[in-house]
Amino acid sequence: MARRKCAPGLACALATLALVAWETKAEAQLGVRWDCYLDAGAIDCATLANAYAESVPGVTLTSSDATVSVGVRSIEVATRRRYLVAVEGGGSRVELAREVAQSRGAEQTLLDVLALLHRGTVPFLDVAAPGRVEGGAFTLRAAGASAATAADGERETTWYGRPWISGEVVSAGVQVHGVAGGLELNRSTESHRLRVVGDAAYRYVRFDLPGGDELRGGFFRASGSVVGARSLGRGVSVAALGGAQRQPQNNLALRAELGAGVEWIRAPFLATDGTNFGIRYRVRALWDRYVSETTQGHERRVYPHHALGVFALVHYAAVDLTLDLGVGAPLLEPGLWDVNGRATLTFRVAGALEIVLGGMLIVRGGAIHEPGDPSALSPVATIMAGSDFGRLTYQAELSFAYTFGNGALRTQDRRWR
Repeated sequence: MARRKCAPGLACALATLALVAWETKAEAQLGVRWDCYLDAGAIDCATLANAYAESVPGVTLTSSDATVSVGVRSIEVATRRRYLVAVEGGGSRVELAREVAQSRGAEQTLLDVLALLHRGTVPFLDVAAPGRVEGGAFTLRAAGASAATAADGERETTWYGRPWISGEVVSAGVQVHGVAGGLELNRSTESHRLRVVGDAAYRYVRFDLPGGDELRGGFFRASGSVVGARSLGRGVSVAALGGAQRQPQNNLALRAELGAGVEWIRAPFLATDGTNFGIRYRVRALWDRYVSETTQGHERRVYPHHALGVFALVHYAAVDLTLDLGVGAPLLEPGLWDVNGRATLTFRVAGALEIVLGGMLIVRGGAIHEPGDPSALSPVATIMAGSDFGRLTYQAELSFAYTFGNGALRTQDRRWR
């Protein structure tokens, strides 16, 4: 093998990676669809693409006839930047991540990210032979992606599921039987987030009134929401919003909504201890059907609504404290404004098991769903579940939850919570 001289610095490092102590050639090409977005950091996508194609034998970056796709993203994490590489093809997927200090410099950062790309690409090369030396050259043959397998240790789940359930049995002058449950499903990547949340509850009450009368009955409530978000870079993302709810205790036989929003957050992914904050604006079209005619004389309504909110987070490995403050109103009826504040304290007891303490306070100028005759609502519902249309509403709660899938992802992805 003939030795080669190279100048110090990046060119020499790339040559070393490419040669790997032998001249390397490929018998077949591996077509790669390149998808890179680096909005900040020490390196850019063009430099990384050239280095990747030059240093991995057999790789050809192409927009057609690609066997695998390679995605590269980065996230700012305090004084470091987290680079994420995903290689996918033929039903297999490899996901790798590495945090690089921002003081490391362009050349060393490039080598660090190239190392991830090399590790992610190797499973998609046919090395069962595991290669051979011919004429002083070590040969790897590029194979179809169907032959690729990803080691379990290299997989990082992009989803999580978070169910919860509770039951209630009370017999102390009043008899209450209830059951409630909910589920949160989420899939997060650096560029997208899909979050679906739903919950439902049923309560049956029997209460002996003075004078021998009896109050009994049950009511059912449910709600669900979906958020599909797309990151634009530098903490900015846009989202499509949808949802529906049934809250008979609040004079809502059914409310459906569809809208859009924009959000800026300082650190979309917060993987380490620290603080975070952001701002969010939403505009939605709401369709309401009421249990009882409202103070404005409506049994159903369609109207636009908008809201502006700010939020902050203190995040540690064992505990989170989140604070939210928002103001909203129907676009055409600003007098029906509301100001709401929420605080949540989350304790991670062990692994993905959490204890959550929460509180909410809402002050209103008016509520569009307020009934003209509150007595027309179910007394069981209003007594046992409150009525969310007064000038002041407050609430506190305690819950337990367990996260399946990537439990860490729930605490890291802060977009559109």
